Amino acid sequence: MKNMNRESIVRASLVLLVLLSGVALIPYVDLPDTLFSWRLFAGLYQPTSVAIDVIPGSDTNPIDPESEAVIPVAILTAAEFDATAVDPLSVNFGPRGAEEDDDQVQVEDVDEDGDLDLLLHFQTPDTGIQCGDTHVSLTGKTFGGRAIEGSDSITTVGCN
Repeated sequence: MKNMNRESIVRASLVLLVLLSGVALIPYVDLPDTLFSWRLFAGLYQPTSVAIDVIPGSDTNPIDPESEAVIPVAILTAAEFDATAVDPLSVNFGPRGAEEDDDQVQVEDVDEDGDLDLLLHFQTPDTGIQCGDTHVSLTGKTFGGRAIEGSDSITTVGCN
């Protein structure tokens, strides 16, 4: 350590900080671009927008907030996103962040475009959807840890 100058100590400290912080500061450390790229790690911290379809096959997506029904929600595969890479156990839906309903996960071509989508099911009371809500959101992560988010329009029905 006698031969380390101030710049080397600062660099070593930054590398240690990066390792301890889960690579969040990699863009600020002068490391070879071939090993690390801020674009590679930005996706881990900024959610990827994904297309979802609440009540597939319905244009209005009617939801009765007082119902005990199950709400089907599809995460759709697109050219730049594979819905089957989503960890169903990480997905939360609605204002209360409802979790997937007891292993009802299905992998199928929901939108009939030739690729596989992820179909999840949520108990209406667990979602926190209320009369007058016009949109509902979903968040989650892929098996690789990439955050996702999506939303769809809804129509609440059965409200007095």
